[in-house]
Amino acid sequence: DKSLTIKTARALAADNLRHILAELDPARTFAFLNSENVQRFYLNTIKMGKVIPLTESAAAGIPNIGIPTATYAVRAACAISFPGVIEAPAQCLIVCTKEEEPLYAVTRTAFGKLLGTEACMPPVPALLMVEPPCSLQSRQVRIDDAPADTNLLIADPLPRVTKCINKYCFSGGRDTLQEQQQRGANVEVDVGARYLHYFYPADGAAPRTLRQVLGAYGTDVDTTVTEHMSTGEFKKLVIEHVWGAIDRHQQAMAALTPEAIQAALRAPSMPFVPVRH
Repeated sequence: DKSLTIKTARALAADNLRHILAELDPARTFAFLNSENVQRFYLNTIKMGKVIPLTESAAAGIPNIGIPTATYAVRAACAISFPGVIEAPAQCLIVCTKEEEPLYAVTRTAFGKLLGTEACMPPVPALLMVEPPCSLQSRQVRIDDAPADTNLLIADPLPRVTKCINKYCFSGGRDTLQEQQQRGANVEVDVGARYLHYFYPADGAAPRTLRQVLGAYGTDVDTTVTEHMSTGEFKKLVIEHVWGAIDRHQQAMAALTPEAIQAALRAPSMPFVPVRH
């Protein structure tokens, strides 16, 4: 976005950091701004870029020039670019979506080529693929492709969470209450059921397991159920657990002190060490 100013970008980065630290231990987290730490990984980025052939990068959708290549190369090279924080031979774990996997596969290959030319190189980075949340309106639509006014936001208050789920959350429930109680919902298309996969507590942390909850609501999950819960009851359960996660996140963000945020941006034990040539 050409209209995005550096000042705005830095403000967005600061807000993003607060969201990250709300889910992690700030005392064990090191975050950095590219604009302030580029000298630490610039040479490694160049090395990564030089061993990525144009044909491979083009096939994966990465131009072999400039920032697009650097974006993926930096993440793959990060484990060797911050000596003193990440001790060799530490392995870098790259979290990505399924769509990004071909791009990072290219950098994994490039990293492997560097293993034969660099001393004390860490292992090839590992990939951890994650599934982005679906929109409330359909499991087939990603949340960032849905209309903004139908999406849940991490800063939302409880009334908006309740309204969005009740109004937009696609239900696999039956046409009538009687039919729903007799047959149960189709949990394969029910978006609320998918959101419970994201937000329901792990087994043992709630009175019922997720399978038991879905069995009380859906078809063919638990054949011993004689009367299934209504879609209204189920959406109340979805709201409870989605709001629980959002509320915990908001409270954790509110508890963050400026000192904790600044500490995460500093690494006292990390003097600048030139990258190996």
